[in-house]
Amino acid sequence: MSENVKNKIDDIDNIVADMSNLCMNELYSDVVFFVEDQRLPGHRNILAARSEYFRAMLYAVMVEYKEQEVWLDVPLKAFKLILSYM
Repeated sequence: MSENVKNKIDDIDNIVADMSNLCMNELYSDVVFFVEDQRLPGHRNILAARSEYFRAMLYAVMVEYKEQEVWLDVPLKAFKLILSYM
């Protein structure tokens, strides 16, 4: 494998690690989801970029777009998996 390809792979790995570190992290979060009375910070732009549902919810289609806190009636474990995937 060439050094250039290895460097690009390393760069991608670093980006993925940085994005993973943002998951459910207060740092730079701009929305909070309350699920089963647990507070889960989120990042509107990342969620909207990865999901049409979140794009609609967080950017002016659904009523939640005005809110900094969003209460959801969904299973906590499932929602955490969704956030991790995003």
